[in-house]
Amino acid sequence: LNPHGRTYYHFIQTDASINPGNSGGPLLNISGTLIGINTAIYGKAQGIGFAIPISRAKRIVEELISHGTVESPWVGLVVQTLTPDLAFHFSLNYNKGVLVRTVEAASPASQAGFQPGDVIISLNGKTIRSSEEYRQRERGYQSGDSLRFRISRQEKEFIFSVTAAHFPFEKADDLMWR
Repeated sequence: LNPHGRTYYHFIQTDASINPGNSGGPLLNISGTLIGINTAIYGKAQGIGFAIPISRAKRIVEELISHGTVESPWVGLVVQTLTPDLAFHFSLNYNKGVLVRTVEAASPASQAGFQPGDVIISLNGKTIRSSEEYRQRERGYQSGDSLRFRISRQEKEFIFSVTAAHFPFEKADDLMWR
């Protein structure tokens, strides 16, 4: 789903009617089992809607009950999509993945050994194709979760394990502009 230049992943596409004002309702399968929460409609097409999968909705509810808020995990990486032009410029063998631009000081990523110029190939075994996909995947985890990165550095591959931390709200203004 790509409205207004921002990409959203991991939705259930449905032809169930979702009209303005009734989003947030249940998406049920043929057996009556709740499988998602209706969230959005595709305005340029008639009858195409999207729902948040129930597993994701349950995780959000659990966080709200436990913490009173949805906590954003923090790894401490600023990344950008690795385009063929960037791969050529940096003499990289990869033309897919994300390029690490910045590693935040005192972050879980810096403690794991990440360096600017690393290329993230996959996160927990799933290939990363863009910076937007990376951010969406990272948001799918909670602080305290262990993340396993496969990276490329100077033509060699490494596996880094990082434990996501609580997002440092005191750094929010600084991190927003990176």
